[in-house]
Amino acid sequence: MKYIKQSLIIVLLIISTTFFTFSCERGKDRKAKNYNVIIISIDALRPDHMSDYGYSRQTTPNIDAFFKKCTLFKHAVTVYPKTASSMTSMLTGLYPYHHGVRKNAKDKLRKTIRTLPEILKGYGYSTAAFISNVVLKSKLSGLNQGFDVYDERLQEKELNRNLRERTAANLIKPAIRWIKENKEKKFFLWIHFIDPHGPYTPPKPYNKKFRSKEKKLIDINLISSYQRRGNLNDANRYIDYYDGEIAFMDENVGKLLRIINKEVTKRKSLIIFTADHGESLGEHNDYFEHGRRVYDTCLRIPLAIHLDDVIPENKINDTDQVAIIDIMPTILDILDIEPRTRMDGKTLLPLITKNEKLNREYVFPEVLNQYKPKTVPKNVDSFKAIRSRDWKYVLAFDKNGKILSEELYNIANDYSEENNLASKEIDIKNKLKKKLLQELERQKKNIFEKIIDWIETKESKKKRETEINKKDLEALKSLGYVK
Repeated sequence: MKYIKQSLIIVLLIISTTFFTFSCERGKDRKAKNYNVIIISIDALRPDHMSDYGYSRQTTPNIDAFFKKCTLFKHAVTVYPKTASSMTSMLTGLYPYHHGVRKNAKDKLRKTIRTLPEILKGYGYSTAAFISNVVLKSKLSGLNQGFDVYDERLQEKELNRNLRERTAANLIKPAIRWIKENKEKKFFLWIHFIDPHGPYTPPKPYNKKFRSKEKKLIDINLISSYQRRGNLNDANRYIDYYDGEIAFMDENVGKLLRIINKEVTKRKSLIIFTADHGESLGEHNDYFEHGRRVYDTCLRIPLAIHLDDVIPENKINDTDQVAIIDIMPTILDILDIEPRTRMDGKTLLPLITKNEKLNREYVFPEVLNQYKPKTVPKNVDSFKAIRSRDWKYVLAFDKNGKILSEELYNIANDYSEENNLASKEIDIKNKLKKKLLQELERQKKNIFEKIIDWIETKESKKKRETEINKKDLEALKSLGYVK
């Protein structure tokens, strides 16, 4: 019986791997477009706090200049407003229920799921990542899969506390060195900036770059302890600092882009600019947080794509809803690589170059109530949503799967989602509720997850659980990931 079970495990592993992956060994028949690929992702960056997305403050002049060379999407969203899950979706093209990473510093990507860098390595790419958020560390996230270099050094002390981080100026230094050393090669580079993530502590002179004329005094207990700056309870001042962090990040993104333009001349570079999630700046009484709910303040992200002579410049898509899961299939399509691995996302290339409609009406964001914040009822275990271009329907569930509440918003006209229409727009609510429940039922029947769950014994699951050392634990606390 023991040997039969072992044989079944091997067979099921092969089956599950076949569906989720394709072989990445180099082969003579493997050809792709000769482009470098660069992803620049920003932590906790709200697009509506960027100049090109209509913000009144000039927070991002360098990125704005870059956007003029891009196709820019005005309605891009993440599918999970937490860093590890969102970045895993970006690098796999999968929803969290497929890749399994939902909890920061708790869930780790399974090796049976192929990532974008693993696929590109099979086509001769040199691969490197430079990250600055502790939850992206390899032992916490598993996102080092496929990278020749995975630079995760957090070398600095935070400005107002004795905690480790890596801000933009020090993040780009090793990335620039790597670019110069590998500029003759075909490469894939991912660089993730943490600066807009709290606590908001922009360096000089960015700490004084913006100053609100009016004060908005709030109960300081509404601000998470890791975000507080002494006894400061002026919400507008925190937003000033948040914008200062964005401006500081923008300066360094500008430096990075200029180096790429100057040094990388052997072949064209496909450059993607995006964020992992947004940030709540007081909406729904969530001050300076994310990962609590599925409101658009935390779901909406910037997305811009650049490639000389292929992607139209200075083009704005203001009609289609796109998602972070679309980045990987779009990159593979541009490179003319057949996606012989399962992905939930859609390629955006026909949408960009042929103005074709995206064959998808809905996106299904979600978030687990991992940290039990005060503004979310304690019995809420998760929020699940269905989002179209104009409407969003949200269900709150307890740990037993019981529906606790429902929300419906006309997000086309109600950007801050302040007017819950669940009791008024009955037909729209019922239509979206039916589709959401159908999707959730489909997820429950997902055979791939059942195979993995059966294969992984309790012992192997324990091995996969993250071991966090004291330094990492303190860093997680500093970012609000651990209470």
